Amino acid sequence: MTDKDLEANVLGGYLNDKGYRYEVEKYLSEDAFTDPLHKAIYKRAAELHDKAEEFNCMTLANSIEGVELFDVMNISTKCIIPEVANAALLYDLKVKRDLFMLGNQIANASRDKTKDPFEILKLIENSTVGLYTVGGNEAITMLQACEKLNEIVEKNQASSKELTGASFGLSEIDRVTGGIQKGNLIVVGAESQMGKTAFGLNIAQSAAEGGDTVGIFSLEMSAALVASRMVSRSSGVSGFRILRKPLVDEALVKYDKGVGKVVNLPIYIDDSFCDNANDICNQVRGWVKKHGVKGFVVDYLQLMQTEGRTEEAGIAQVARKFKNLCTELDIWCILISQLNRNTEFPVPTLNRMRGSGQIEDAADVVLLLYRPEKYPTLGLKFPEPYHTMPTENRAWIHVAKNRNGEQTDFVCEWNGATTTFSDLDESILIENNRRVEQLTDDCPF
Repeated sequence: MTDKDLEANVLGGYLNDKGYRYEVEKYLSEDAFTDPLHKAIYKRAAELHDKAEEFNCMTLANSIEGVELFDVMNISTKCIIPEVANAALLYDLKVKRDLFMLGNQIANASRDKTKDPFEILKLIENSTVGLYTVGGNEAITMLQACEKLNEIVEKNQASSKELTGASFGLSEIDRVTGGIQKGNLIVVGAESQMGKTAFGLNIAQSAAEGGDTVGIFSLEMSAALVASRMVSRSSGVSGFRILRKPLVDEALVKYDKGVGKVVNLPIYIDDSFCDNANDICNQVRGWVKKHGVKGFVVDYLQLMQTEGRTEEAGIAQVARKFKNLCTELDIWCILISQLNRNTEFPVPTLNRMRGSGQIEDAADVVLLLYRPEKYPTLGLKFPEPYHTMPTENRAWIHVAKNRNGEQTDFVCEWNGATTTFSDLDESILIENNRRVEQLTDDCPF
């Protein structure tokens, strides 16, 4: 019940393809391999994979006693197209070997006249539990589901924090969502130049300041530019001055303090401009293992490679992959998405999500951004009840979908110099409500 060619095929794929490693790790263990060379190479490669450390044939051979580079290179050529089905077959062979060994144990025990039959039955019961655990997910009973729910409630009861997740950095969103929840896909949608990238980075920075380790994938900005946005937000020095002008006196002091506030934040930035969803998912899996990442930001969806027959199907597939990853790893994702333009009615709505209405289906929370001041010639206002409020340096944010809470909308401050969204002063909201009430009272109809 061994197949050394199959072992070499699976191991070759494991050595060459990072994505394949994640797909087949549930099937593989040292015992899946019978050839001593295969077993030694897999053991070391799996150790490095678990640590999210990169390796190649040379580094692998140098780290395994008694294994030559030629041996590793020879195995790495045994697989042209990695097939998950081959790893499943290898797992099946391993289970059959285990069953064969168990059968021999049972036969030998049965021949022993002094052996109690119930001891033999206990041997069978103990040996077969967990013998074949992959290939399908075990159903969760209602009792188990309620136990998991009780764990969440007890954790919330024991916590002194008002939020059950990391803060979005804006009190109204935190109020209706309870913060950024594990397993959630959060889509931020807006037209171009509305500040959606800034909003995503604001959320990432706020979450990191609250203790979450965060990953950032930007398809448009380098790591230095991402850092400049965060330092600008923390220091109050405009991003333009940081990037384009000498800093002197007070500005330099503020900049140094801003760097001090963000330099040790648990944030990891991928500035390789990777636009493949599978590669991003694999990178996130590695970061979760190596750095304990709790959530990640992708900017932005419509720049991703798509594999569907149509653009809509491809974008929907990408969104679903990120949602599945959040569920799999119990982490969150902020996914930036473009909205289609509509100059006649620019207030953002869910049906303007560019490329696919299925983005909404995959998302747990959808946040829509709108800044009327970006259309200076149209004289636009905020939607009611904020229509009396000045639009300059302010943004309207609509929680258009909230799977486990209420929808809401509100107006917040927008600082273009530091690309920062922040809560309005309470007095401004009170004054707006007073003006709205006065207009209502003055209306003769």
